[in-house]
Amino acid sequence: MGLIRDALDSKSNESDANQFSKPLDEHVHASNKIVASSSAGSETTVKEDVLDGIRELLDELDQADKQISEYANQHVFSENSILVFGGSKLTQKFLLDAAKRRKFRVFHVEGYPNEHNAAHEAAMQGAVRDADEAPSTPNRMKTLASAGIPTTIITDSQVFAVMPQISKMVVSTQGVFSNGGCLLSCGLKSVAAVAQFHRVPVIILSPIYRLSPTYPYDPKELIEFGNPEAIVASTVGTMASKIKTPQYMQDYLPPHMVDLYVTNM
Repeated sequence: MGLIRDALDSKSNESDANQFSKPLDEHVHASNKIVASSSAGSETTVKEDVLDGIRELLDELDQADKQISEYANQHVFSENSILVFGGSKLTQKFLLDAAKRRKFRVFHVEGYPNEHNAAHEAAMQGAVRDADEAPSTPNRMKTLASAGIPTTIITDSQVFAVMPQISKMVVSTQGVFSNGGCLLSCGLKSVAAVAQFHRVPVIILSPIYRLSPTYPYDPKELIEFGNPEAIVASTVGTMASKIKTPQYMQDYLPPHMVDLYVTNM
């Protein structure tokens, strides 16, 4: 009887072990599938979040110029004489929006030698639109003259003579630093100095993505240099190759020369 009882007990133990081992293996496989599916789902969620963030950033960049232009009526008034510089698209959009409700005049500084081509195109043909705008829109923006704004193109040397007629100066910036200074196209610092001499307010247009936490300890390190042949061609005589002619692409404007920043915040 003892042998029979031991045999029955061993069989029951084997059956119990088989009974518990099989569900354990199935549980392990099921848990692995759950982990794999959850990791795949988390990767998909992260990817979607990144794409949503990129779309939001692109939308913000596209709407920045439009949001700044909506403030034009608060700064441009009827019978004003506005001085602009170069061929900035943001400045042109700003003035075109103001022209819907205001009648004013524009003096357009050509900004030789870096901005004169863009300035003439913006004044006579309209600035070229961005490539990512709607395909149904024209390739060029409307000119200020076609919007009913009398526009006069002047050279850089005429700025001092024209400035007494100017009500305000409106230009766009390439970057704003933490101390309130900004980086502009080359030639604008001298124009701003003339405006300050004649007590003409200087208004700077800057989207928030151009705000920088950098402090300009040495502004000269922030300025880029271009091809000097725009000023002195190397083919003009033999002395041209022996002359150092720096071609500055930007100017640093200190904060005390800026009267107002207009942004889309």
